Amino acid sequence: MRIPHLICRPSIWRVLLPLLGFLWILPPFAIADVAIKFATLAPEGTPWMQIMRDMSREVERQTDGEVSFRFYPGGIAGDERDVIRKMRIKQLHGGAFTGFGMGLMLPESRVLELPLLFRNAPEADHVVAAMMPHFEKAFDQKGYVLLSLNEAGPVFIFSR
Repeated sequence: MRIPHLICRPSIWRVLLPLLGFLWILPPFAIADVAIKFATLAPEGTPWMQIMRDMSREVERQTDGEVSFRFYPGGIAGDERDVIRKMRIKQLHGGAFTGFGMGLMLPESRVLELPLLFRNAPEADHVVAAMMPHFEKAFDQKGYVLLSLNEAGPVFIFSR
């Protein structure tokens, strides 16, 4: 399993990336701790949260503990609409979203969820890789930074 789609407001990355890039030239007392507030519907204890916690530990290790993540798993920050609203008002810096949440920010991104669109995983990976620049630009125009698009499993149709 892979983690859901990751989206962050650009403001945190405009601060974080230069900080990470130049951390080694600044004296330790010059940098305040940075805690990135990150919400997801993924429940605690799932492979998705384990991957995010591993990522957090790696970021903390590489920044000597100056940068960390504060996760809000299992929907404790609200549903995806709430998380997006909280990102807009800067209560949260980012989140991991399902296709539904992605669609709230950029409706055209839901095209990747069409049932029977892809014959196999390599074909899906090829299309996602080809469309990634388009999605990155479109999310940027909406005020978000798309960090990744990941598979969360097949889409099934249920009907009577």
